[in-house]
Amino acid sequence: MLFVGTNEPRKNLESLLRAYAELSPMQKQKCHLRIIGASGWKQGHLKELANQLDISRFVHWSGFVDDAELEQSYKAAKFLVLPSLFEGFGLPIIEAQKYATPVLTSNVSAMPEVAGRGALFADPHDYQTIRAAMARLIDEPLLRADLGRRARENSNRFAWQNAAIEFEMLCKNLLIEKGKNVESIAFLQNT
Repeated sequence: MLFVGTNEPRKNLESLLRAYAELSPMQKQKCHLRIIGASGWKQGHLKELANQLDISRFVHWSGFVDDAELEQSYKAAKFLVLPSLFEGFGLPIIEAQKYATPVLTSNVSAMPEVAGRGALFADPHDYQTIRAAMARLIDEPLLRADLGRRARENSNRFAWQNAAIEFEMLCKNLLIEKGKNVESIAFLQNT
């Protein structure tokens, strides 16, 4: 499983590690946890926590990676796990879904709206619900396949081409409301 994001308190990595530690030995063996992201603030204790929880051999800290490695990581992951307490948007959700990678994320903030039907949701304040959802994604390949299909469909909502078309329609509608001639925005079609 893959986590992508800056290591900072709102990303809820401590709960993620505690949830991971509660998985069965077989589940941990089948699915290691890779954490990609730059070090943030107030998270220096996380590697020590992984040691205390006896999961260090299953948790891989990659730090910052380039775009090519990030893309390969999304493609190779069984699923993305992003149990944040708060996200303004949650870009890793859409990045993972673009590659048909299922997502486990929080049921709060922007995550449910962004993830759509291509995700499982957990209460970020209860690491046991995170653990239960991780266990399902590890143990149920048919669920992963279904979520992966729905993830790719969901990511299409955020494609740049679709955003450009929607922006053009918005501009046209605003001009019509103001009584302007729609041809006056021909420059949009030529840019």
